[in-house]
Amino acid sequence: MVQTLSSSEARERFSSLIDDVYFRGNDIVVKRNGVPLVRIIKYANKNDRVLSQKKKSLKLRTFGMWKDKKGTTLEILEELKSKAWRSHAR
Repeated sequence: MVQTLSSSEARERFSSLIDDVYFRGNDIVVKRNGVPLVRIIKYANKNDRVLSQKKKSLKLRTFGMWKDKKGTTLEILEELKSKAWRSHAR
């Protein structure tokens, strides 16, 4: 979401704007006399991109009593949940 503020309002709320940008992913456009001057966006470095790519490709592995089951942990849990709901519905 893009938020637009005057320069004086941005100066008064600078600390909370940083939190909005960093934690909520908001972009801030700062205007002076109605003219957009700057945009505040979250800094993304190489490590951020690498971590997000790893999270996307990560498949949870099963272990213990579940290690012989096929599929990821999430798939196994969904199967168990659906079986529990079917047995509960009887």
